[in-house]
Amino acid sequence: MAPAYTFKNGIKLEAPCRIMMPDDRFYGDYFAASSFIGIWEIGLKGTVPMNFMPAGYGHWSFHAGVKYLDFADDNLYKLNIFNAPGKPTRGTVQGFCGVTIFF
Repeated sequence: MAPAYTFKNGIKLEAPCRIMMPDDRFYGDYFAASSFIGIWEIGLKGTVPMNFMPAGYGHWSFHAGVKYLDFADDNLYKLNIFNAPGKPTRGTVQGFCGVTIFF
């Protein structure tokens, strides 16, 4: 789900939300019983059209945003101790940006 609003100048703001519901065995049950929800995330994304690109090259836009991911499944949460030794983290914040081209 990504509720969005587009301004008259073409700038678009979105608030993407996602819930991942994996199979019961996807993250295993080594540390705890599996959870119905594996990860949930929420974020904010802004998109700006790149209208200076000639029409023959497609529709270009630049986007940037930030999102928070929460590792709801205890097995997934505790598995990240193998990737970053020490104390596992329950959630993380990610920033992202990129260019999108549609032909």
